[in-house]
Amino acid sequence: MTIRRMTHILLLSTTIFSAALMALFLTVLTDAAQREITLEEYDNTIIEFQMMVSSILEEDPEYLPTIFPLLVRQPIQRAVVFDLKGEVLAEEHDNRVHIIENGQEFLHVGPNAPPMVPNDQIDSFTYTLTSQEDEPLGTLVVERRILARVPFFNRVFDSSLFKNFLIALIPAFMVSILLGFWFSKTLSRSLKGTAVYAQNLQQGRGAISIDDISTSIAEISTIQDSLVNLDNRLKIKQKSRKTLIDNMVHQTRTPLTILKSHLEGIEDGIMNLDADELKILYTQIDNITEVIANMSGMIDAAKEIVDLSIEEISIPALLQKVSAGFSSQFSKKDLALSVQQDPPITIISDRFLLSQILYNLLSNAQKYSNAEGEVSIRYTKKEDSLLIRISDTGIGIRKERLPNIFDAYYRAYSSQEVNGEGLGLFIVKENMILLDGTISVESDEGIGTVFTLELPLVREIDP
Repeated sequence: MTIRRMTHILLLSTTIFSAALMALFLTVLTDAAQREITLEEYDNTIIEFQMMVSSILEEDPEYLPTIFPLLVRQPIQRAVVFDLKGEVLAEEHDNRVHIIENGQEFLHVGPNAPPMVPNDQIDSFTYTLTSQEDEPLGTLVVERRILARVPFFNRVFDSSLFKNFLIALIPAFMVSILLGFWFSKTLSRSLKGTAVYAQNLQQGRGAISIDDISTSIAEISTIQDSLVNLDNRLKIKQKSRKTLIDNMVHQTRTPLTILKSHLEGIEDGIMNLDADELKILYTQIDNITEVIANMSGMIDAAKEIVDLSIEEISIPALLQKVSAGFSSQFSKKDLALSVQQDPPITIISDRFLLSQILYNLLSNAQKYSNAEGEVSIRYTKKEDSLLIRISDTGIGIRKERLPNIFDAYYRAYSSQEVNGEGLGLFIVKENMILLDGTISVESDEGIGTVFTLELPLVREIDP
């Protein structure tokens, strides 16, 4: 069953039930009110009867027996007048009974009149008859009959009320159908649009604009907002995955560039293929292997969190190893590379991530420095941290560009000025976060740039 049909049935059922319940309640309340009014009229009739009997008895007692039968009427069932001596002056029974036949009311009189209804009630009252001067004239005994049946005009009113309610149901049905059609159409349209949005999201197709299926129904709007948030998270996840893969690809370029420069140096006879040179080449091959392994693991296991390999690292040895890999590139550009070797300091951290940080910063220093420039690496211990400063005398970075240089794909200079993809410093920043470290930069355009790394001496292993 569709939501539209369920809505129509619900609204029609509610309308019928509400109308019937209202008719029942109103009929019961009206009947009770009418019965109360009838009893009040009965009381007024008896009071009026008492006053008329007192008046006749005061003016002409002998006339009372003649006119007395004419005075007795409903609800008086029996009336007796006694004088002061207790003798009966007049007595009358009202044998008339109101019955309804074929929707009309008739009066049956005499011995053939129908008997009293079992639920009819007879009340007896005794009144003292007095003159206008409050002198006693006699006694009046009245038996009042309270009909259990509702009077005819009350029944007619109830019947008319019920018929009017039935007539009122017709426009109520029409309004309910129109409202049900409008509401169900609105609800159905919102749900169908939401379903299409979810299907497109599931199938990876371009989702329709949420503005095209916007709704004023709070619950459906909440579902749509959740789907939009899910869509945004998936897009961010997809973009994050692309960024990670781009990072991995970018990280392979630095060791490949070092390998290429060293092999060209050996081929040209500038560098000797000795044990130290072979160690540098093997180190770069290991770096490439590590990057490819990380990329393969991330793709196979859908894993975006890097597993850290925490070990003890000698800072002078690591700096010497990294700088040696750039010796050929610095020599070709006639750049001076100065690396601090003392004092010996060791930290507990991830060797591969820290190496990638240093490789990227030295690569940028070499790339953005002019010929005959200088690049230096200095370090110092600060309480529980290690500070590494990499400075160059290159072209520098404009002040307004400094806040964005760590963003992915951001280029401080155009591709016509310097080649690159804008991922190097982004990778540096991400690696520093993984190592619980921070990085800051100071630069003056045309003078040079200084990057300062602050790393904990001991990188705690996450649980």
